[in-house]
Amino acid sequence: MRPVKFSAIITILLLQLSVVVSSALAADLVIETYSAYPTQGNSQSKVWFAHESWWSWLPFGPSGGRIWRLGQDSVWSAEEHLDRTLRLLPGNADVWTDGDMAAGALLESGRIVIQALAWDSLKNQYGMSSIPLSIIEEGTAGTITIDREGEQGAFWICYPLTSGKNVKVVVRRLTPNFRWPVGNSVTLVEKLDANDVCAVARVDSTVGIMWSDIKNKVLRFRTRIPGGDESQWTEPVTAAQIEKIPYDGISLCRPPDVRAVKLLAATSALGKDKDHPVLVLLVLDAAGTWHSLQFAEQTGSEKPVHPVVFWIFGRPVVAYTLAGQATQEASINQVLVQQFSPDGSKTLGDPLPMVPQTDGIDYVSAPKRLPAGGSSLMFCSDYLGRVVEIGLKVAKQSEQTN
Repeated sequence: MRPVKFSAIITILLLQLSVVVSSALAADLVIETYSAYPTQGNSQSKVWFAHESWWSWLPFGPSGGRIWRLGQDSVWSAEEHLDRTLRLLPGNADVWTDGDMAAGALLESGRIVIQALAWDSLKNQYGMSSIPLSIIEEGTAGTITIDREGEQGAFWICYPLTSGKNVKVVVRRLTPNFRWPVGNSVTLVEKLDANDVCAVARVDSTVGIMWSDIKNKVLRFRTRIPGGDESQWTEPVTAAQIEKIPYDGISLCRPPDVRAVKLLAATSALGKDKDHPVLVLLVLDAAGTWHSLQFAEQTGSEKPVHPVVFWIFGRPVVAYTLAGQATQEASINQVLVQQFSPDGSKTLGDPLPMVPQTDGIDYVSAPKRLPAGGSSLMFCSDYLGRVVEIGLKVAKQSEQTN
């Protein structure tokens, strides 16, 4: 599929350690998935970099998923040798990757599937490393996320589960090689609101879970006790007191250097009143204390939604949608990025445009891990299933001084 130019290259200024650095962004329409908003789920990551290529795992058509690879010709191509299996699995994925391994946590209502991939160096492509692990829950599961304890430890999945009138946060442990048996269902909290959300991320040598508690107006967090069994977790702590959480999901990010910041989170809340949402960056510092900073408060008719936090150029950055005037099918939106100081205590400059105003554009998806160097790639998408690629790179010295 030939890329269609979506916008001209935009040059913005990024502050890096008090030095002005230029960064160029370009947005291209690159994939047609025929599935509305394939990047939906700001708690999830659907794009990654491995073996000198960019990859993505997206829903495709009315059911199933497809993995795509960015070639040397800058064209995304489907990995069709994986289609036979992926078409039978849920298409909505959160992807974990490291080295020669990749794994997708897939969800469709109460059906959860974990599919692992292994790199085949002879064929220069991914192949299925195991049969799919399938879990059927009694109830409806919400957005699923996956991460790993340390470098070699067990994997954990996390999702909200609605069973009857009870809504709870559920976690399960998976073996390092994604083989049976799957861990027991462990309930971390229950009697939540139907709109509450959760996410899992690595913290030090273990994993942590953050969830919203709309009834009590808080975001809570707890970690698994290293060396304990799957049901042993620390007592919940309050990460932030929030007046109301407008069901936007929770995006988590672990910085590559955790000496100052252990974990980052982004979500949305209400600002001065119920008609003016605001975004929130949360930072878990090296001492284990949570701090929060509100930003991007709505002041006009455009509303900030669906924040995604990632770490680039040595600092936290949040990409989000600014939802504008409603149209017959969606709304006229744009995608912005807000930079922060390395400790996340203050914003750096004004939000900067990544994708200009476009009908229905929404839901940024960023990698869990960014490649070494000064560049990255993210996706967003629209209601017709079209995927837009957003490239971010450090400009050359000549561009920085122009």
